[in-house]
Amino acid sequence: MSFHVGVVVTFVMAVLTAFVMTATVVTARLSGATLQAVNFLLGGGGGLLSSTSSSKRGLANTTANKARARIA
Repeated sequence: MSFHVGVVVTFVMAVLTAFVMTATVVTARLSGATLQAVNFLLGGGGGLLSSTSSSKRGLANTTANKARARIA
């Protein structure tokens, strides 16, 4: 059972990571702020982008970090 949970958590993390990266690239292209996108990727999100998208991504990052902590 724990193996199954690990697979699900890994899959969810992969989907979240892909979503965040795609959203970051799209945002960077729309705003032309490549440096902002790099900072977002390195810093793991936060108040660099608009408050609504930041809060959603922050929640996703928090969830992913909790999952990573459980795995480690």
